[in-house]
Amino acid sequence: DADSTGKWDRSIFEVLRYVDVFMPNAHEAMSISGTKDIRSAAEKLASTVKTVVIKNGSEGVMAKNSTTMLAANAFRTEVVDTTGAGDSFNAGFIFQYLREAPLVTCLVWGSACAAISITKSGGTTAFPEMKEVNNYLREREQEQEQMIHVLKG
Repeated sequence: DADSTGKWDRSIFEVLRYVDVFMPNAHEAMSISGTKDIRSAAEKLASTVKTVVIKNGSEGVMAKNSTTMLAANAFRTEVVDTTGAGDSFNAGFIFQYLREAPLVTCLVWGSACAAISITKSGGTTAFPEMKEVNNYLREREQEQEQMIHVLKG
């Protein structure tokens, strides 16, 4: 966990207002926001941060910005090693975010990078290359259509 003291100082909100994308895991998001569920954490954090993306392992992710709140299932795949899955997700998401892709595309790319990563051993050695992500997504077009859920604010 990010705060080994367990205090989860709320002064982080002073900094978060300058953040474009905040990508905590579920435990961090709920601890920082002082909430008891991921949806409430997303809503509270998104009142300060432009885009919040909460990673929840095999349960997928939740994302909220000023106009949209989405949940995305994780791609189902064989797990070899989860080391680096969150970092892989972040890389795929940010890659598309910097290309000004829609939030849905960012989530799908992040999820694909994480899914590919966990099929291999190691952290950075398991990061997928662009060609691998494109092939992975091409093979799973139908799954992508069913993995994103729009949530009402």
